Amino acid sequence: MRFDAGLEKQLAGLRCNDAFCCLGTTLREAGGQEGFRAVDQDLVLKIARVAQAAGAERLVVISSVGASETSKNFYLRSRRDERALERMQFAALDIMQPSCC
Repeated sequence: MRFDAGLEKQLAGLRCNDAFCCLGTTLREAGGQEGFRAVDQDLVLKIARVAQAAGAERLVVISSVGASETSKNFYLRSRRDERALERMQFAALDIMQPSCC
């Protein structure tokens, strides 16, 4: 399943100061772990790269409380690659980790 078909083309020429990303899916909707990662990791990073190319200085991302690449829980491990976002060196990076309930 391809969730990002044509994303760069659709957003070409866009300019912004701030970008917000609240993407997320479920294993069922994504069709399994591969599709889930495609949205909750790959597509989030792609949005961040597109935002950076558009001049965004601040990126705000919705993650999840407990999200960690070392978690034993697939959802929490896959939720976001926060270190990769940090390496992109936005002037400001806000990673929100709201609880589920």
